[in-house]
Amino acid sequence: MKIAWAHKNVKEWIMRVIPVSALVLLTSLAAGYLVGRPHRRTIKLAVALVMVGMMWRVGMIYSLYIFIILFPFPSGVSLNNTNVILLTIITLIWIIRAQSGHLKLIKNTEIDKFILIFIAAYVLSFINVEDAQTLRFSIQILWRELSAIALFYLIIRFINDEKKLEGITKMIAFSAGLLALTGMFELLFPGRTLIPGWIGFHTPSGLEAQVSGIRLGGAAQSHSVLSDYITLTMFFMGMYFLRSKNPIQKFLWLGIAAMSFVVLLATANRGAFVALMVGIFYMLYLFRSRLSIVQFVLIGTLLVSAFAVGQIMLDKYTYAVSITQRFTGTEFHGVVPDTRVQTWMPALEKATEHIFFGHGPYFNIIFEGMERNLWPHNAYIYYLCTVGLFGLIPFLLILLTLLKISLQHRNPAAAGTFSQFVMRILHVNFIMFLIEQTRTDHQRNGDFIYPYIVWMLFGLIVATANLIKERERQLEGRRGQEAAQA
Repeated sequence: MKIAWAHKNVKEWIMRVIPVSALVLLTSLAAGYLVGRPHRRTIKLAVALVMVGMMWRVGMIYSLYIFIILFPFPSGVSLNNTNVILLTIITLIWIIRAQSGHLKLIKNTEIDKFILIFIAAYVLSFINVEDAQTLRFSIQILWRELSAIALFYLIIRFINDEKKLEGITKMIAFSAGLLALTGMFELLFPGRTLIPGWIGFHTPSGLEAQVSGIRLGGAAQSHSVLSDYITLTMFFMGMYFLRSKNPIQKFLWLGIAAMSFVVLLATANRGAFVALMVGIFYMLYLFRSRLSIVQFVLIGTLLVSAFAVGQIMLDKYTYAVSITQRFTGTEFHGVVPDTRVQTWMPALEKATEHIFFGHGPYFNIIFEGMERNLWPHNAYIYYLCTVGLFGLIPFLLILLTLLKISLQHRNPAAAGTFSQFVMRILHVNFIMFLIEQTRTDHQRNGDFIYPYIVWMLFGLIVATANLIKERERQLEGRRGQEAAQA
């Protein structure tokens, strides 16, 4: 008994001391950089830490809201980047609060075991890291991945009713709208800087933009990140347009959705556009029982009109690359697009060098002489290169399990609920995500945004499924009580 009591006390002491020590160390390092190297990015980090500190005495859900609004606009700092630091702080605060209040730290999920193997694969991939600089970058990438997984568990832990589910999905749609707004600024003022030292663009200006054309990346500085985030939030924008009863709110959501669609066209990203079209047709299929033939025709006409008007306006008044021309100019080598022949095959050849454990989290870009080692432009091949089969297989199992979980929208207990509506959107978004990852990679070395989009989507699927299952349990309990009374 004494041994068990001592073991329990030691465990509780460790769980309290380690998070507090880590929090003190992290904030001390941030403060040290702020004093020693005053810079806009470090000042922004300090402001974010103060905002999170305010959440110490308020509900942790608001910390998630703050992060979701801020994460599309990160900055690199000496430690890593502002998203990693901010989410690490939020996680540490929650661990400390949970231990102090004897609260349940996380909710278990069906994919926990796969996530543990996935993390282990990242760690084991370090055996093939070849130099000190690559090791440093690999540690930063591992830290980023762990923080993104922490976001997954935070969402599951705190989204425990439909009101919070509505709140977080609104925040996600709004943050995507803000990111699209930076893309619109870039479209109207190519080559300009929105906020010096923080939000800038890689778009050329003047004659260069006129000759080569521009593909919007917005504050993300990546057309793939910008286009994918828009496609994965477009249905939420439409949902809140339909649900809003206030005319001002309806106009706001319609404006955000219309602007986001135009920005999506201006990214000229074929993969994201194809995924959105697949998503729209699949969504119409899921709601086929509620739509008449006339409504189907009307929706189809509106979509074609929106595309035509948007593309005509972009071609006439901007330097945006035409997505139509990109589609018509696409050539295939077998089933592989011409733009992927130079990336998929070399990446697969590279993966065979360390097929089981990969080359490590950091992907070395080589473009010298006859040697070409570019981004794989495929998330699955990317994992095969970096963490090998040992990492790719659990990731695929995570995807397969989440696909099964997302089918909870068919659960009769959810019929007519807000959770069912959201789960249908998430199910369609997940299908779109699977398609998009065949032509892009969310794990790129310097990407501060995309990994959080991925694990945020995963967390929303599990959290919404938990709400549906809880409703099912409640209905079964009521039926049991009614049967007992009868």
